[in-house]
Amino acid sequence: MKPTLTQQDKAYAAGTPAQRHLYASSEAGVSLLAMAAKFNLSEPAQYKKFAIAVGDIVLGFYAVADTSLLMQHELRLNAASADLLAADVKLFLAPLGDASWTPPLQIPEDGQNNEAVANKVTSIEEELAAVEESIAKLPAFRTMAPIIPTEETVYTSTQAAILHEGRVNNTATPAQTAPSAPRPPSSPRWDTEA
Repeated sequence: MKPTLTQQDKAYAAGTPAQRHLYASSEAGVSLLAMAAKFNLSEPAQYKKFAIAVGDIVLGFYAVADTSLLMQHELRLNAASADLLAADVKLFLAPLGDASWTPPLQIPEDGQNNEAVANKVTSIEEELAAVEESIAKLPAFRTMAPIIPTEETVYTSTQAAILHEGRVNNTATPAQTAPSAPRPPSSPRWDTEA
């Protein structure tokens, strides 16, 4: 008989750190996805059945020794394929059999502070202070801003000089002509009489 969601929630709340880590951590999710891809369990319905079955084993609803039979029953696999998948699942479940194993990051209880996270924040604050200190020590850098005094000679030019630069006969400037007066329209664009 399959466990209900309430039973799963109670088992998770009462579970060991290893059980909670294997059931709810992102690392465990990545491992399950890799196993599913390896055994071509790519359809969402198949993966969901696989993940639920492994989760039920993690929470203790099924024995680790029954993994192969559970995979055969839930995923409709043949015995050989179920045995291969069960071998990988048992490697994934190895921390459950090791009482001294602790998860890389403890999952905190509601309302409790997680020391590892608090220490990480402290180290991030220290790292940020070190970065700010090193930025303050950086030499000034050159920008295009005109408000910053420079020690270099700055050359300026007009657009006409730049356009004629490099031409063979650049001494002559083009003749300037006055603009012609606009011609009145031959007929009005719209009728103003009502």
